[in-house]
Amino acid sequence: MPHDGTPTTSAALGPAAELAERGRAELLVVHVTGVGAAPTEPGSFTTPRYVDQPQHEWPAWAGEFVKRLASICQLGHVQVRVFLAHGETAAEIQRLSEKQSTDLIVLAWRGRWEAPRAATLKNIVRDARCPIMVVRA
Repeated sequence: MPHDGTPTTSAALGPAAELAERGRAELLVVHVTGVGAAPTEPGSFTTPRYVDQPQHEWPAWAGEFVKRLASICQLGHVQVRVFLAHGETAAEIQRLSEKQSTDLIVLAWRGRWEAPRAATLKNIVRDARCPIMVVRA
């Protein structure tokens, strides 16, 4: 599940968490960051300052990220692993999906399809090598 750090995306994770719990599966959440890519939605959780040196802030950031996620989305007994990637969002999601041999990619969609909206969704739908579930955020 790609996550941009916004409460809206966290809320949309509900169906993915429920599926993972029912299937006794692990939930992999990837936060893809880029230069100037901070979300503007109130309550958003941005990436650590030093993404190029994950040993400094990454463990504390990932723990806080999961705590915030659990406060919005019922995670139950689902094991959550958080990944941080940097670069073009769709390409990084595809790369991680292939590397981790994921069974399903879950995407939160805000309901707008016209350009330049939904570029990540469109690219993943076009290139995915596994099933995709789209959840309306």
